[in-house]
Amino acid sequence: MEKKAPDTTPVVLMNFTHVYEQESFYKKEPHCWIDLTDLEGVNGYCDENAGKAIRERIARLSPYGLHFIDSGNYHYVSKFWTDRIREDFVLVLFDHHTDMQPSRFGELLSCGSWVKDVLDENPFVRKAVIIGADKHYLDHIDEAYRDRLVCFTTDSLGMEKNWRAFAQAHVRLPVFISIDKDVLSPKEEITDWDQGNMSLAMLEGILQILIRRHRILGIDICGECPELLGEKRVFPYSKVQEAYDFFINNVGFDIYKKVEKLINDLKSEYKYVFVAGYSVGATIAWRCSEDSFCDGIICCYGSRIRDYMDVIPKCPTLLVFAKHDSFDVDSISYQLSRKQNIQIEILDANHGFIDRYSNNYSDIQTKVFTIKEKSFLSKYLA
Repeated sequence: MEKKAPDTTPVVLMNFTHVYEQESFYKKEPHCWIDLTDLEGVNGYCDENAGKAIRERIARLSPYGLHFIDSGNYHYVSKFWTDRIREDFVLVLFDHHTDMQPSRFGELLSCGSWVKDVLDENPFVRKAVIIGADKHYLDHIDEAYRDRLVCFTTDSLGMEKNWRAFAQAHVRLPVFISIDKDVLSPKEEITDWDQGNMSLAMLEGILQILIRRHRILGIDICGECPELLGEKRVFPYSKVQEAYDFFINNVGFDIYKKVEKLINDLKSEYKYVFVAGYSVGATIAWRCSEDSFCDGIICCYGSRIRDYMDVIPKCPTLLVFAKHDSFDVDSISYQLSRKQNIQIEILDANHGFIDRYSNNYSDIQTKVFTIKEKSFLSKYLA
């Protein structure tokens, strides 16, 4: 049987969240629509079954094209496209983040780790160029990758001539471009992640130089903002208090009822369902422990758990507090320790210590937390 050639439709839309159904920019152009809204295990992280399904759905499409891949939560899809390139190339990433984090869950691919995974696993990528990432994020890149990475903050990129000089010296191979719109200033575009300060004019200028001077293998674009509880609002880390106030005033902890319903729906499909929450997410997870069909709950630095001390967990619950949080951690921990199904750990850290992008990040205490988390999961999965 003759093997069919890949579909070379130049524009591909990967619809995870229904967001493209609300947009029209592509409708007058030839395009291929890939519906992925039925997949589980894809938001932020991509499990093995979801990864297999995504690869199967793009198998007939050429990686040499323009791919729109929904929210930044699905940026890891760029790895699936670049895995299919069979010639040496340079990956050029426009992103406010580096996407070079070690995965929080072992080998699980994520939107925050995919560039690291590409460098680790793809023999054809010779170099990655990261443009527009915040210096704070760049400082957390593992030194072992420095010889294969070139990084520019928006400020260091400067004038067009600086990029021209760099490109002539370092970008001598075909290029695959991956763009997360969170590299742009919120004045230019709203995404569902904290954002950089690049102007649209600067982004367009660099793209024009790349397209004129290099052979472009493909381009991925993500950073759409799906409907977020009716509000397209995102906040940079510098406005954490404003973000918290917005949550309290416009969302609230009663949102746990929606999460609980999702948990109960998932339980009909999966043998085990565990929920992990951080900060306000930890308090939401805590409230879910009482009535849902969870097999376990992990709550990390949930400072508002103290407002819901009447909750009685029906499933094993790991509570991890930061010793230097904004409330009396010892007193609250003592009161909670008298309940059933609870394991409490207090780590010598500040609120947000797991978040690599937070000023309170602690590498040591994150490793301690990971050990305790894995021990908890292993105990109840066994």
